[in-house]
Amino acid sequence: EDGTTAISTLSFTNDGSLVVFGISEKGSDWKSAKFRRVDDNDFLEDKLDWIKFSGFSWTHDNKGVFYASFDKPEEIESGK
Repeated sequence: EDGTTAISTLSFTNDGSLVVFGISEKGSDWKSAKFRRVDDNDFLEDKLDWIKFSGFSWTHDNKGVFYASFDKPEEIESGK
């Protein structure tokens, strides 16, 4: 198996306090997104899944992020 992991689609809030980044595994187009506080380098509990062909844009108040996602693919739902 391809054990590669890539960080992509990095986006900081306007004030630089938070960052969201996409993580792709095994060369897949699918990404998960994780959030991190910049000042203490801690991860937030929030995680987004099933993101594909999307960037991230923060709201002006740093409380939300816009992105595009898809439903979980059928072949993964059925275990194929």
